[in-house]
Amino acid sequence: MEADGIEYVPTTKVRSTTAATTAITTTVIVSTSQRRPLVGALACRARPGPTMGASTRSVPSSMAVKYCLGPFESLVAPCHTAAVDSEPGRLAPAPRLRAVVFDFYGTLGCWSPQGRTGYVGVFERYGYTLPLEVLEAYFGRYDGIEHVEHSTDAATYEAWVRHRLGDLTAACGVPEDEAAPVIEAMRAADQGEMMAYAEAAPTLAALRAAGLSIGVCSNWGWDIEGFLEQIGLLALVDVAVTSARAGARKPHRRIYDVTLAALGVEPEQVLFVGDSWHPDVVGPIAAGMAAAHVWRPDEREGQTPPELGPGHVRVSRLDELLERLALN
Repeated sequence: MEADGIEYVPTTKVRSTTAATTAITTTVIVSTSQRRPLVGALACRARPGPTMGASTRSVPSSMAVKYCLGPFESLVAPCHTAAVDSEPGRLAPAPRLRAVVFDFYGTLGCWSPQGRTGYVGVFERYGYTLPLEVLEAYFGRYDGIEHVEHSTDAATYEAWVRHRLGDLTAACGVPEDEAAPVIEAMRAADQGEMMAYAEAAPTLAALRAAGLSIGVCSNWGWDIEGFLEQIGLLALVDVAVTSARAGARKPHRRIYDVTLAALGVEPEQVLFVGDSWHPDVVGPIAAGMAAAHVWRPDEREGQTPPELGPGHVRVSRLDELLERLALN
């Protein structure tokens, strides 16, 4: 899940590396405590993929099913890769897991009680109504799009954010000459106080202790490191990539490619973990990764989770991953 329009203005400096993609220079945030030589000028070329799941990666035909499905079980199998079993849908052992990539909001962290304002509350404060269906349509409109032209620098991106919020206020009947304070209040709400889920830090620490790289890949604003530091997870993350800097929002292939390149891993060596079905499960599976869907029942009252398919697993807490990966 992605927060209500979160787009964050930089507040904290950390070491960074630059990943050159097909059309834009993307700054990738790298933890100051990371163990692997990812800092400095990391030159990498994002594989073209203008639509979700599109790939120019050359793979042997015997591995085609494995690449499309990215089964979770294959990540804990022996290290060598063999041909696909003759039985449809069955996969032979794939390369061993090297990295786990997490979504941020709704997966690693959430709003604290003090920081939970939201756009609906902002509109109410100014005497307007923001219907849930309008808010959902607003976010759905931008998921999966490429926006390279708006991601050239922080100022350009911020201007695009405010333009989008202007569209939202107009859709709710806010007169143009009264929209500015509403937009400012929404931007302030985007920077509310957050907190980590209780099991997040112990889970990341255990994965790192097992020798795995940790990434964060989120539909987020220009910088995310300030939030990671606020909730106490920055030192446990090796690479953090935001849609604002990558020039595309999940489930667009571009943001996954930027993340994989920064980590220095192949898709089949990665487990992607998140709570949003298309950005964090369908998209990663299409990109060749395995996926774990986070479904917290206390936050999903009255909802039914999507049906799991090949390459999918579901957990209600992050620390359940340790058992699934035989790390506890």
